[in-house]
Amino acid sequence: MVRFHKKLFPQSKSSITRETLIKMAVRIAFVILGSTALSYLHLMSILETQTIKQLDKYIVERGQRESNIFTLAEDNHAVLEQEIKRRLEEWEDYDPQAEFDQRFVRSHDGVIRNQPEKFDRSRQAGVYIGKNVELTPEIRRRVLIFYDLVISFGMAWRSRFQNTYINTPENIGIMYWPEVPWAENTTSDLYIPNEDSFWITNSQHNPSRQTVCTGLSYDRIARDWTISCGTPVDIAGKQVATIGHDIVLNELLERTLQDRLPGTYNLIFRSDGRLIAHPDKMDEIKDKQGKFEITQSQDLHLIRIFELVKHLESGQVVVKNDQDQEYLAVAKLETPDWYFVTVFPKSILAEVAFKNARFVLILGGISLIFEIVILLFVLRQQVAEPLSQLMVATEQIATGDFNINLDIKRSDELGQLASSFNTMAGEVQAREVRLKQAQNALKRTDKLKDEFLANTSHELRTPLNGIIGIAESLIDGTTGQLTSATLSNLRMIVSSGRRLANLVNDILDFSKLKHKTLELQLKPVGLREVVEVVITLSQPLIDQKKLQIHNKISPLLPAVIADENRLQQIFHNLIGNALKFTDSGKIEITAQAISNSASQQLQITVSDTGIGIPEDKLERIFESFEQADGSTARIYGGTGLGLAITKQLIELQGGEIWVESTLNEGSQFHFTLPISLDLESHSSSISILNLRDHFPSSVVMSSAVSVYSEDRFTENEEQVIEENSSTLIQDQQQVYKILVVDDEPVNRQVLVNHLSLYQYEITEAASGYEALDLLRNGFKPDLILLDVMMPRMTGYEVTRKVREIWQPNELPIVLLTAKNQVSDLVIGLQAGANDYVTKPITKSELIARITTHCTQAATFLENARLYLELQASEARERERSMQLEQSLEQLKNVQLQMIQAEKMASIGQLVAGVGHEINNPISFILGNLSYAETSVKDLIELILLYQDKYPQPCLEIVEKIEKIDLSYLIEDLPQVITSLKMGSERIRQISIALRTFSRRDTDQKVEFNLHEGIESTLMILKHRLQGNSKRPEITIIKDYGDLPPINCYPGQLNQVFLNLVANAIDALDDAMEDRAYREHYNSPQKISIHTELSQDEQWAIIRIKDNGMGMIESVKQKIFEHLFTTKPVGKGTGIGLSISHQIIMEKHGGKLSCVSSWGEGSEFIIEIPVE
Repeated sequence: MVRFHKKLFPQSKSSITRETLIKMAVRIAFVILGSTALSYLHLMSILETQTIKQLDKYIVERGQRESNIFTLAEDNHAVLEQEIKRRLEEWEDYDPQAEFDQRFVRSHDGVIRNQPEKFDRSRQAGVYIGKNVELTPEIRRRVLIFYDLVISFGMAWRSRFQNTYINTPENIGIMYWPEVPWAENTTSDLYIPNEDSFWITNSQHNPSRQTVCTGLSYDRIARDWTISCGTPVDIAGKQVATIGHDIVLNELLERTLQDRLPGTYNLIFRSDGRLIAHPDKMDEIKDKQGKFEITQSQDLHLIRIFELVKHLESGQVVVKNDQDQEYLAVAKLETPDWYFVTVFPKSILAEVAFKNARFVLILGGISLIFEIVILLFVLRQQVAEPLSQLMVATEQIATGDFNINLDIKRSDELGQLASSFNTMAGEVQAREVRLKQAQNALKRTDKLKDEFLANTSHELRTPLNGIIGIAESLIDGTTGQLTSATLSNLRMIVSSGRRLANLVNDILDFSKLKHKTLELQLKPVGLREVVEVVITLSQPLIDQKKLQIHNKISPLLPAVIADENRLQQIFHNLIGNALKFTDSGKIEITAQAISNSASQQLQITVSDTGIGIPEDKLERIFESFEQADGSTARIYGGTGLGLAITKQLIELQGGEIWVESTLNEGSQFHFTLPISLDLESHSSSISILNLRDHFPSSVVMSSAVSVYSEDRFTENEEQVIEENSSTLIQDQQQVYKILVVDDEPVNRQVLVNHLSLYQYEITEAASGYEALDLLRNGFKPDLILLDVMMPRMTGYEVTRKVREIWQPNELPIVLLTAKNQVSDLVIGLQAGANDYVTKPITKSELIARITTHCTQAATFLENARLYLELQASEARERERSMQLEQSLEQLKNVQLQMIQAEKMASIGQLVAGVGHEINNPISFILGNLSYAETSVKDLIELILLYQDKYPQPCLEIVEKIEKIDLSYLIEDLPQVITSLKMGSERIRQISIALRTFSRRDTDQKVEFNLHEGIESTLMILKHRLQGNSKRPEITIIKDYGDLPPINCYPGQLNQVFLNLVANAIDALDDAMEDRAYREHYNSPQKISIHTELSQDEQWAIIRIKDNGMGMIESVKQKIFEHLFTTKPVGKGTGIGLSISHQIIMEKHGGKLSCVSSWGEGSEFIIEIPVE
């Protein structure tokens, strides 16, 4: 009744006052929001205008500031240029040779530099005059003038510029740079006109003849950013010099990155797209040595900025970048041809505008709250309080309190409402009393019904078991042969009894589902196997009709999470329905995996070509006691519970069911179940012999009553189990003793009748005590048939007593029970029972189970005897197997050694052949290169002599000289020949090393220089010693002693050297992959090779040591064992060190040992006797 009132008068926290205020507040809020939005847009417009003006002013001032250093350089160059021209005019006819010779001298490389003993770098400029410069009076005059001016002006400008220099097109350079000995360190091959600082000022690259600058460069040692700015000096239209400074830009770049407007950032780039400064890309600019090309980068934002600035209109300072929502303020730095750009994001303005709009919004909100408070006070007094009293009264009624009498003082609508409410409360109170009385009566009736169903289920099974059992035994001929009419009547009794039992079980299932007391045992179950069982049981019915049934469920589908017994019940109902309503055609069972947002499921479909279901009946088909129509129910029969139970069972297991049908064409029943993630959850097949293992009670079988006629289903089940039972009986080879324990004489008689037909030796007991007395007195049956529900001592207690003496495989116990729920069966199995048979008992099932368990018990005893014999046999086989394993291991060792020896011999022959084939052409090349070097030298001397004697060749020769770049050829050709000689000599050395390494051993030892073997090994492994992406180059430290030639097998020793050095390289490679090693061992990776004679000069000792991670003691002890390796699969065989140890110890009578500890590297020591 309380629930009724809650639905009739639901508790609500809203009120008229609140709703009215909310509506008013919403309208006012919309007005405030609109005003705020307009305020925001207006303020944004004003801020944009002001920002553009401020940026215009800021960027102009900033551009002038950053251009100062370049303007100063340009002004300095102009002053120095005027002074140069003035001095040159004054010294026009003067030849200062004496003064020139006093200050400068030609060095051993042909270059003229400062007199070393008179040169003071801190106060004088360095001079470089190329070795090919002809010293004319004009040249000497210019050099002295430039020298004096560079010193005087360079010292004055030292505080602002790194250096001051004057370069000439004749390959003369004069520079004042006190900190750097540039002239002394410059090599003789320097050609100043090709340097960037001069190249950018020549007439070809600087036609405007203005001050220009080189690209940006970074000195990683000094950590300086620099550029060179130069101005050409022209006299009579000819360039005589270039004046320049190297400018350190550290301060300018620091200001660019740090000195910026709040929220903005600055960048600089050249007009050709080379990036100079950017707060996020300075490291990339360093890595590219100042050659960061914007157009070739992947930064699309930066490329858009460059394109906008590049196409900036004349006079425009601020430009909008609408795509990136920002302003670009641009200043042109003329001298270096740079653009200084300030990026101002629009989000700064939006933030300011938003703060203002937020203030407006807050102010409006406060005003709104103030107004709402006033309205709330008024409405509460006039409306809310009366309504609140009415709500309290309504809640009291909802909780069952009807003692309510509202005080009516008002004559308005609220007063009339209160009066009506008092009247309603009285009527509801009277109705509530009547409903409670009826509800209590229904509860008592429902409880009595449940108790009646439970008791009826159990009590009916015992007499039904007697009726069915005795009738079956009479049919089987227990009392002799009967007439056909009598047999027909007895079969009708059996069929009716089983039908009654199945109806009882069906109704019990329906009751449990209704009250939600049905227990499910969920586990992974294979669909295909369950369907096969159901189809097998249904086969007799299929054979009676002209139809086919196909199980199309793939065996590859995963299992589902379900109760196996209930899943079989579901398929019995659905397949049985299809069989009932399909006279011809086919029935198919299919399944497929589907996915939804919650989980993965299998969708199973049972389709038929039967009579179909009318569309208006589809929604009711799953209701209890429902058939398609009355006539269908009369034609086909059934309780109408089958599909209702099926639907509820599927939903309890996490699925759903629906149907699609077309009248006169067929139906498709679809249902889903969740997929199990356990891949090993179900067996691949289910034996028909053990069908009852999958049908632990008649509950599953009883579901078929709603599917098709009970008598036909009973015949079907009996036929399948009878076939398998008869097979077991035919195999029975001995007479088994059976102890039957039951307090009901009828039940014992049924069992005796069934068993007497199969020549069992039967002993009866009327109680558990009587059965235990028989066992204590020495009676030992082969199997016990034990009723569960007996007075004084239950079957469970008897089972526990028996299990104190005999194990389940020694004396099987089969329980007889009318209880068919899983929990009851589990109790019996936990007590020690082997199996169970539910009442009413099926003769075929009973015989099959008895035969199976008796056979298993006999098999157990036979297995025990065979086990003892097998133990003795296995001991003998193990001893023989150990001997075979030892022999096999020895054969494997010999095979591996033979393979390794053959492989090394084949490689040696190949290497020796390749070395020999390489040596012949290399010797030919080396011989001809010496002749070619002399010939080229003679030709070059001839060409130079010709140029000296005939300085004015004809036009054709001049063109040819320019085309082949004769000066470059004269300088480069000797170097090319020298490189060819070095490369050829290198190949020759490798050829010698290959032949030395691959020397084929003879049957006798020969004298051998161990150092040559080591050197050839290092030559072979040189490619592995080189650095790679994971580690730097490995350094080889050789410390060779004075060793005499050793009598040995050279090829085998070379193999030992190769194994040990290669292992050392592997150890260093592995160490570099260890993070701790890289962090704590900063010394270079190296391998040391030391040779010496022992103090008694009887042993030659070779030590090969690495500074890798070393080995732990357990590894070091096994390092020379055959097939032992610490390398991953595919990277080591474990035979290299074993073979090396064998070669030294057995072939040479020497010693091979290892000294190693973790973190200290490893050292292998070879000791070979000196014979």
